[in-house]
Amino acid sequence: VVNELNSSVDVWELNDPNGQIECVQTLDMMPADFSDTRWAADITTIKPRCKYVIIQGGINDINTGRTLAQMQESVQSMIAKSIADGFDDYVLPNITPNSYCDGDSAKETLRLQYNAWLLATYPTKCKDIASVVADATVAKKLRTEYYNDGIHYGGAAKFAVATYLASVCGFVFESPTAY
Repeated sequence: VVNELNSSVDVWELNDPNGQIECVQTLDMMPADFSDTRWAADITTIKPRCKYVIIQGGINDINTGRTLAQMQESVQSMIAKSIADGFDDYVLPNITPNSYCDGDSAKETLRLQYNAWLLATYPTKCKDIASVVADATVAKKLRTEYYNDGIHYGGAAKFAVATYLASVCGFVFESPTAY
């Protein structure tokens, strides 16, 4: 299984002793065909060893100001690439709660719009990982034990999401063979 993240490519550096970070690379700085080039280099080359792809999108896209249309286009492009590469199947997890959206109603609205579009457009492919990691009392927040950096779920949450996806995706795995 390949887990491909549909997100802006932002590279941050810690540039001062007070812990301030600086963005030194964004997707907007990359050539127009960067996503295609990256897919060809990272995903197409490992396809012979993989049957399925998880196309996971958007947390960083929301924070960097991408529009719903841009996020949709990116996901649709990756779906087309996965089909062209001959993957047996793909799934599309929705965007999880995060601190970007928690404190900004416009970003939270975009997250919810994207998730609604994903479910409406790809009802059998969309998987609700947000419910796995969301706080039970405040759905726009991550569960406390899954907080990590506030943006990306980590640790035990990754195991919970993987367990959930394994139970709902219908992927059929073969036992490894001896080398």
